[in-house]
Amino acid sequence: MKLISVLGFSPYAEVRYCFGKRCSSPTEQVQIAILELFKEELEKYDDIEIIVLGTKESKERNWKPEDKGLKKKLEKFGYSYRFVEIPKGQNETELWEFFKQLMEEIKIKKDEVIWVDVTHGFRSQPILLLSMLKYYESLGYGRIEKILYGFYNPPKTGKPPQNKEPQEKGSIFDITVFNDFTKLAQDVLIYKLSGRAYFTHFTGELRNQLRERVAAFDGYANALKRLTWTILFPNVNFLPQAIENVLTLGTEVKQQLKNVNDPRVAAFSILFEELHREFQDWNPQTYYTHAVEWSLRRNLYQQAITFLTEGLITMFMRALNEDEKDRDKRENVSKSLQHGPIKVPKELNDALSYYKDELVPLRNRVQHAYTGTTDKPISEKNLKELLEKGIKHLRELENVYRK
Repeated sequence: MKLISVLGFSPYAEVRYCFGKRCSSPTEQVQIAILELFKEELEKYDDIEIIVLGTKESKERNWKPEDKGLKKKLEKFGYSYRFVEIPKGQNETELWEFFKQLMEEIKIKKDEVIWVDVTHGFRSQPILLLSMLKYYESLGYGRIEKILYGFYNPPKTGKPPQNKEPQEKGSIFDITVFNDFTKLAQDVLIYKLSGRAYFTHFTGELRNQLRERVAAFDGYANALKRLTWTILFPNVNFLPQAIENVLTLGTEVKQQLKNVNDPRVAAFSILFEELHREFQDWNPQTYYTHAVEWSLRRNLYQQAITFLTEGLITMFMRALNEDEKDRDKRENVSKSLQHGPIKVPKELNDALSYYKDELVPLRNRVQHAYTGTTDKPISEKNLKELLEKGIKHLRELENVYRK
């Protein structure tokens, strides 16, 4: 486990920092307050390393001095610690040097727990530190578990208090939840790209805060996961109900969001709207069309072909008053649609020609990975055009032969 902090150059006032009902001893270093206030949480880690980042100037003023320097004060805690000297970041070259140095010096391990203190630092240093850690985290190195910020409102004179007891108390804020929102937004992006609605970062304090204010989102997230799984692993038997659940719970979430006047919900409202937007016009009675379009938006061509094929077969069976859930009858109708003889209503002739001459040959080639054929693979552009043509047929038929 690593606790990473930035040490500034300015002279620091002696402050008693508080977190909730707990307060630290008077200290000039927020790092000491953090170690005191979070002692119990830190005890669960066997191997703790404290990394203090700072410039040459901050090292001389706030790290080295024997009387008030941070180095001497860290000794009593018994943790491993080290100082990493960094450039000020006064130009673009120094900023990149800082970024490179962090990657080389900090040496984060796979899945290592990271705590970050961003209270102090010269100009952009805390921002670059968080950017580097997020970069590492996205590659699987390190897991940002806590982000802490110490706040102290100095006297109006701007001078540090001179008496032994601090004039005012400071506060430690746990701002990790803002990072959790970013991770949840990444989960939404992954869903939009791949269709996998796992929301692995909807946990911890973020989940607790949202449960108190938007209780329905927990159920909505689970319903969305079930819906997307019925498409990713095609199962039309559960699809209509899965759509109905997402729509119902989505309405509840929207209503709860309207009733909550809390700034913490604002960021979540944007995220939810981004997530739920594509379901606004969905209808459980036209589920085949929705499943094909949803798959095509994510380039899930195998799923799109499967739902389009089965959807058209179902529409033909409804037109012929056949039992669409009877597997043997579906097989017989499917063969008749491909090879005849079969007679469908005149308005279905165009859809039948598309199914027989374009969709079925494509499905057969894809299902068998083009084995036994010398046909050239279809281009992505032509594939999308062929599927969009099928969606048009399916939408028209599904609106006519609803159940």
